[in-house]
Amino acid sequence: MGTTLRSVDHPDVVIQHAVEHCEHCHRDLSEVPAVKTQHRQVCDLPHRPFEVTEHRADSKICPDCHAKTQAAFPPDVSAPVQYGPELVARIVYMHG
Repeated sequence: MGTTLRSVDHPDVVIQHAVEHCEHCHRDLSEVPAVKTQHRQVCDLPHRPFEVTEHRADSKICPDCHAKTQAAFPPDVSAPVQYGPELVARIVYMHG
């Protein structure tokens, strides 16, 4: 059976995806602290040997309607740890 990629403890780049507004009542949540942050990492080959970018998406509770809203990850960041497009392109190129 296969295994999944392992995350690194110290990513090279961290991108924070913040919740700005409640998706239910549209209240401004920019000053509301996050109740949870999920992490996903993308392992890719930049112009230097290797770079790991960690995407962090906050979840916040709206003080008005008490609904929980989570920031969205970019569409191409779909797994907890994954290979990036540059690394995949180089593997495909080297395989062919």
